[in-house]
Amino acid sequence: LILNCRFGACSHFECTSELALFDLFDIQLYHAWVEPEVAEVADSWNILAEQLAACCELRGQLESERRAPSVEEDLALARGVWLAEWLEETRAQTTPRGLRELLETVRERELCVLFRNNHFTTLYKPRADLI
Repeated sequence: LILNCRFGACSHFECTSELALFDLFDIQLYHAWVEPEVAEVADSWNILAEQLAACCELRGQLESERRAPSVEEDLALARGVWLAEWLEETRAQTTPRGLRELLETVRERELCVLFRNNHFTTLYKPRADLI
């Protein structure tokens, strides 16, 4: 299954036909790769990858033309560096905020699935008095 995490919340994914499987069985799907600041710039993994590719292409173009970037290009390059650093820091596809949100969002006695690094893990949250 190919899924695209959206960085705004732990239950947000790009709507695809693959998600219908989880809907069919009424199973909630979560991820822990959450960062609202990043979501404002790159809403999902696919958009983040596109922006990083465009940044790399721009860098190569500037080098081949041997010219300094314009103000707009400089902002795009800076954004690309920031996104690349965030991606490196969260290469496990988990953020502290995402884990907190996951713990808060999953209901007691809920059976659900966690998507992380292209793997699926079944989760079950027992009653709070058992933890």
